[in-house]
Amino acid sequence: MSKKIDYTFQVDGFVDSFNYYRSESPMNPLVMPAPTTSNIKGLQYTDTTIVNLVDYYVRFGSVRAGVEKISDEIKVSLAPRYLIDMTVENGSIVEAGSLGVPWSIHGSASIAVDSITFPNIQGSYLKANTAFNMSKNFEVEIEFSRGTTTPSSATIFSNGGITSGNRASGAVDFMLSGADAGSSYRNKISSIGAFTLSPFNYTFAFNTYYKVKIIKSGLSITLYVNDVLSQTQTISSSANNAANANLNPLTLGWGAGNTYNGQFVGSIKSFKLLKYD
Repeated sequence: MSKKIDYTFQVDGFVDSFNYYRSESPMNPLVMPAPTTSNIKGLQYTDTTIVNLVDYYVRFGSVRAGVEKISDEIKVSLAPRYLIDMTVENGSIVEAGSLGVPWSIHGSASIAVDSITFPNIQGSYLKANTAFNMSKNFEVEIEFSRGTTTPSSATIFSNGGITSGNRASGAVDFMLSGADAGSSYRNKISSIGAFTLSPFNYTFAFNTYYKVKIIKSGLSITLYVNDVLSQTQTISSSANNAANANLNPLTLGWGAGNTYNGQFVGSIKSFKLLKYD
């Protein structure tokens, strides 16, 4: 789909034409770059050369008798605002999503300069104080690195709630499973709970950051790794209906019923909820 920005001008007095200035960084009105478009006539202009997911700085120059007057600068953001947009910056959790979800850190999980660190100590997790219904269509993006002692069933994110007993009805844990050669450590993403998915076919190396996107659309669940399609799996309608039964808060690093083996070991840099309907 092509992208565009429509502008409408308001001017006081007489103007011969307009110049349009667009930059990805703020512009100095005393030292302006060459205009993106010049000699615009009329009071409307459409920019059809923009790139999605970019922030632009924009100024207009009104020209009369060869003299140009530069406008104030505006910022036009084409980057989406996610529902949840959790990152770690300079040792602090930053949540910029539209839901304004508050996060709390538990157990031995700790905040590093640009990530949350999860040690091999059960009960270390990050919790978002909002319910998450896995039966809905959703698009989740998480950037993580797994450590060299990742236990079996290591949960990356879950809506199972934190309990010491069995997983709540309808809960779903997305976790690391599979096995590295010669060890029981886990290197593939799968799911347990209402969604019982076989390990996806992508193998994750130790101590390497990956950007993983999980998209659920209807009964299809698709995994992307570093923006490249990995695999799609299908769940049953009964599994989807079962997922509607659980509305516990979202957690990162540990899941429901995971007292003995479900601790994720490694680091998480960001978690985004791009779509939820």
